[in-house]
Amino acid sequence: VYSTVDKCEFINNRAENKGSEIYFLCKESSVGTSKSPFLIQNSKFKLTEERTSVIIYLEWIQSSDFAFKDNEVIIRKDNSNFLFGSEGDLTKGGITISNNCISPSKTHLCDPSNTALYNKVESGFPNICEDTEPTQPPSEEPTPPPSEEPITCPNKPSGTVDDLKEKPTSYTTNSILYGCQLQISNRINANQHVVHIYHCTFEGLQGSSTNNGGAIYIMLTSKGPNEKESYIEHCTFINCQSNKGGAIYIDTAQPTRFFSITNCKFENNKA
Repeated sequence: VYSTVDKCEFINNRAENKGSEIYFLCKESSVGTSKSPFLIQNSKFKLTEERTSVIIYLEWIQSSDFAFKDNEVIIRKDNSNFLFGSEGDLTKGGITISNNCISPSKTHLCDPSNTALYNKVESGFPNICEDTEPTQPPSEEPTPPPSEEPITCPNKPSGTVDDLKEKPTSYTTNSILYGCQLQISNRINANQHVVHIYHCTFEGLQGSSTNNGGAIYIMLTSKGPNEKESYIEHCTFINCQSNKGGAIYIDTAQPTRFFSITNCKFENNKA
């Protein structure tokens, strides 16, 4: 999956099995070459509650391509969780890990028995994260938050577009689903749709026991729309739940598709 997660925040999400924040499985040809990276950058992962699964799980095949750059990982000191877990042959595909920090120590990178994974990721964490939580003496007045800038919604794309404000659940075949500055109250089933979603809030949404993606489900094949790019920007996902992908589930084997998730916050979602 050719995807970018940029400037996002992940806080205390959970999974019953693997990947409390992200589960990555490349579905391109298992004998292909890795050339369409899944990139996570400039993001923050924060775990202050006990969890039973690793934060990011990599189900690895020959065509997998994963990059993790300039991220901050904060795990509670008494927590036994690891950042990464994996299965498959890591000598295949491509892994790029660089310029990240982790706290409290590198012992939280991965299970020490997974030496192949540790050797791939260890050098990409040259620093221990500093405590960036604001401190305020009790006697001082708290600093007021900065004033929010007015939201400007991007123009609707060309082509067949369904505006989620007007059509929250029923869509035109192969349309682009567009939404901006909405409180989304229905799970988005983007089967053969791309999405352009900005400044929206998804709270308490839930898929059924057989549905993946508590807030957004995206599935694309060659029968999908001609538009190749999906954007989810400045959105918040809180307390959403599904069998797989508590907040978002993306399913495609097409390397020409691109997914961008930017400046989003994911908190207390469950899969």
